[in-house]
Amino acid sequence: MLPYTAPQQEMMMSLLQVAGGHALMDGETLSEDLVRSLLSEAAKLAEERIAPTLRASDQIPPKLKDGQVIVGPEAHANHRLTAENGWIALPFPEEVGGLNVPWSVAALMLELLDSSNVAFALSTCMTQGNAEAILAHGSQALIDRYVPGLLGGQYTGTMQLTESNAGSDVGALRTKAIPKEDGTWSLEGTKIYISWGDNDFTENVVHLVLARTPNSPGGTKGLSLFLVPKFLPDGTRNTVTPIGLEEKLGIHGSPTCTMVHEGSTGWLVGAEHAGMTAMFTMMNNARIGVGFQALGVSERALQAARAYAANRIQGGRAIIEYPDVRRMIGTMAALTCLSRDLGYSAHVAGDLGHKARADLLTPMAKVFMTESALEVTNLAIQVYGGMGVIEETGIAQLARDCRVFTIYEGTNGIQALDFIGRKTRRDQGAAATALLNEWEAELSKANGALAKPLENALGLCRQALAKVLEETDDFALAAMATAYLTLFCLTFGGFSMLRRTQISLEETPYRAQQQALASVYATHLLPRMHTTFTALMTGTSSLKNLYF
Repeated sequence: MLPYTAPQQEMMMSLLQVAGGHALMDGETLSEDLVRSLLSEAAKLAEERIAPTLRASDQIPPKLKDGQVIVGPEAHANHRLTAENGWIALPFPEEVGGLNVPWSVAALMLELLDSSNVAFALSTCMTQGNAEAILAHGSQALIDRYVPGLLGGQYTGTMQLTESNAGSDVGALRTKAIPKEDGTWSLEGTKIYISWGDNDFTENVVHLVLARTPNSPGGTKGLSLFLVPKFLPDGTRNTVTPIGLEEKLGIHGSPTCTMVHEGSTGWLVGAEHAGMTAMFTMMNNARIGVGFQALGVSERALQAARAYAANRIQGGRAIIEYPDVRRMIGTMAALTCLSRDLGYSAHVAGDLGHKARADLLTPMAKVFMTESALEVTNLAIQVYGGMGVIEETGIAQLARDCRVFTIYEGTNGIQALDFIGRKTRRDQGAAATALLNEWEAELSKANGALAKPLENALGLCRQALAKVLEETDDFALAAMATAYLTLFCLTFGGFSMLRRTQISLEETPYRAQQQALASVYATHLLPRMHTTFTALMTGTSSLKNLYF
């Protein structure tokens, strides 16, 4: 079994000190001691009860029988623990059954869940996003009927966008919604890739479905959002049914369903033709949530590789003593720490009401955290050597589980287009410039291995921003998008490491570890800025001229 110990000190430092979450502690309704207590209790459950279920969820995947998804007993137990301990309800208002805890604090529990069993954790993430969208856009009747059940664990929630002809091109979807005389709508269509589209451990499943109403305009402007429950309020089964389960590369414990609507009854959520606005309430938080799923896998892989390297003897000594193994584990540790810092920073910005900053950090978090998980799990396999590709060690499972995260909730390429377009050019670079200016103010505190590299990184980001703002060719902007986002992520990592080295810690070994980690980042990872910058500044023509 893969080892897992909740890195509580690391999580608290990342949230409160690196990401600035201490600003959320008012000392009355929320204090650092309370957060530590919540984390400590949750960590015990994660380590002792949920983490041991990881392999079983991979080896005994859900089954489909007579229109009903049947999941393993570990999923039943995990859902019960998650619901009973309030993890689903944490960030929601008390009047609907929540605990009114900031999303960034609630994310501590989700990180534990993601590290313990990421396939199951997807259900909690989807349910929270579902409830959030209903609260923001649904009628009071829908809120009263469904949100308490979602937060209490009696129901789970899904998001239904994708169709066989409409993946990233959401505006091409064909599912239809026809109004009925009683104010409800009748939906016809097929949706694919629906995570946790059904289960047998809750009383109901609440689907949020994008569909096209009669005479609606084309593209995304013509889409509306509907709430379609598995069971109707009178207890009868609705005509929304799973007809197939995808056989995926990883996250086998998560049933990914093909769902058919055959005149299923739904209720409009928000205004007609405003479906994308309502759905993005769910998607934006889900994008950070996917980042945390990737972080959870990275942390599990890091712990496993570190333990294996300390005990695997080759050439008369543990392989952790060999420089190349130390390089790999150092890289894994740096990427995992920075993923955590970026994820909590995005949530803290949202909790503090800093919308422009949260909007900027969301695509950065989704891309950096998921790309890092691919690299971390790949390196973990390398540390294990031949045993890394043997399924019984569990490392291969982690690599399989995290592969889809760069695709979920908008591919990373789409996130980059969003970052360069909506998050930079739309406001003429105001939000990006504000972030760069904050980083520049921090440069006065820089010293040691990070000082000069950070100065150079900041300069490259400013040059890249200027080029992005002056560019008029759409192909060139799209070609630069990934490199542009990567520059900001790498620079964020540098300043995150700077903060880590400046935090006063009583435990000398931990302080020394942070200094060493910062040095690894400065010498092995931050230099990636230069090749990325070259690609951004001069790489467009090579892509345009590429011949197939």
